[in-house]
Amino acid sequence: VWDGVLPAPKPYKEIASRMFDALRDEANVKRLLGLVYSSGKEAVLSRKFVREIIDSAAHPEGPNAYASIIFSPKANLGFGEALEKGVQNGISYLMVYGREDPWVVPLWGQRAYLRL
Repeated sequence: VWDGVLPAPKPYKEIASRMFDALRDEANVKRLLGLVYSSGKEAVLSRKFVREIIDSAAHPEGPNAYASIIFSPKANLGFGEALEKGVQNGISYLMVYGREDPWVVPLWGQRAYLRL
């Protein structure tokens, strides 16, 4: 079993490279952006902006980094435990999300707030 330390072993990198390239596909980037932005999608989905995202993800070590992310062992702490540990270490948090945020629903924000 691989521990996630870079560089990725060849079989892991080969699998991750295919997945990484699929994520960077123009149609997929547009689809993902469409899920994130609730308004002003025309500006966000401009060909220039999509191309900038794809180009910024074109670093030759991208597949290695992606392999490390998807194949690394599970973290020792859960999300809530990590928040609490941060507070114990004097870390401040700023929680920002909008009413139409598709990723952080109000219940999640409230649960995080209660842990802080």
